[in-house]
Amino acid sequence: MTTPAPNIPSPDQIIKALDQTGFILEHRVAQVLRSKGFETDLNRPFPDSDSGKSREMDVWAGLSSFARRDLLSIYLNTQVICECKNTDQPFIIVGEDLEHFDSRGGVQVASGFDPLEFNFGGLVAQSQWELKFGSLPGQLTKSDLVGRQLVRMNRQGSNWRADNSSIFDSIVYPLAKAAKYLAEGFSEPDPTEISADFGFFHLVLVTSGSIFSVNIKAEEPEVSACSWGSLTRTFQAGDLQGSYIFDVVSFPHLSEYLDARVINIHNSALQKIRENMHLFDPEWLLANHGKPEQEQEFEAWLGLYKAYREERLVSRKQ
Repeated sequence: MTTPAPNIPSPDQIIKALDQTGFILEHRVAQVLRSKGFETDLNRPFPDSDSGKSREMDVWAGLSSFARRDLLSIYLNTQVICECKNTDQPFIIVGEDLEHFDSRGGVQVASGFDPLEFNFGGLVAQSQWELKFGSLPGQLTKSDLVGRQLVRMNRQGSNWRADNSSIFDSIVYPLAKAAKYLAEGFSEPDPTEISADFGFFHLVLVTSGSIFSVNIKAEEPEVSACSWGSLTRTFQAGDLQGSYIFDVVSFPHLSEYLDARVINIHNSALQKIRENMHLFDPEWLLANHGKPEQEQEFEAWLGLYKAYREERLVSRKQ
């Protein structure tokens, strides 16, 4: 058996060195997502809206489906943006039950075209609210703990030190910027669109280490080991405004998390859309709710819809 030269690393040394960087974890995360039917990309670049410099998403994943009826084809796209941290230091989610905060659901939703935004009488002016996307199976409920702080535990001799000094700049802020960039690209209006479309955006920190939650109750803080948990942060910086939900997932439980939360929400939303396709039919809306406040824009959409129907009738006769 030959011994590697002193200046050449052995295969085991190469794997160990790579494992410490987190590159292998990124590929493993992408592999799990692909096994669930997602398209994946590693180190996908996006522009930082503040500095103009290029940032990267460790792992991006997308899953697309359609709900079809007659002329309508509703597009549903779920995107997962992952930051991967290969560490044996535990992450701690510190917060309270969701019922203490004015927050529902937790997943950011964008739409490139939503006909209910024409403002029909008797309907909510956004389809995501009319369809109750915030209460779909897989969404957060009042009994769920939602963190306001994410902390990493660092070993110091025989003691532990809680530290969140780099969490915001290196994890939370970049994930929010990536989600904003993707959501804005998804929601760019298309003047030729006749069917609605929806995008769900999940912001996920995947760690190779363990996760604990600390529920700050009135009596005593309650510490629990968990497979994954959620964190909310609000931004008021430049063009990054509003609240975002971040999920923190331990890698051994990533497959379980995707099934229970991400894919569950996607499939439930798809079913909800299929059960309510009439909400995206301009002639049904006109007959049942009358002309909307934005009448001119609605008439343009109705004209596209009728023209598309005529084109299909002509093509069938040929």
